[in-house]
Amino acid sequence: MPSPGRLALMPEATQIADTDAVVIDALEAAGLFPRRVALPDGGHGWRLNDLLDWRHQRQHLQQCCGIAMRP
Repeated sequence: MPSPGRLALMPEATQIADTDAVVIDALEAAGLFPRRVALPDGGHGWRLNDLLDWRHQRQHLQQCCGIAMRP
């Protein structure tokens, strides 16, 4: 199980979401992707648990309900 406080940067977020940064930006702007967390150095990241929960929910909708959720 990942550490609850661990943050993922964009390269890891794109791997988890199986899409690119442009799509992540669009999903986030539409409220369909976890919100970014500001980092002290001025950058940003995402809580790893939020990304993994998001991916799990999308997979569940695809498998259980037949809803296509590919970005």
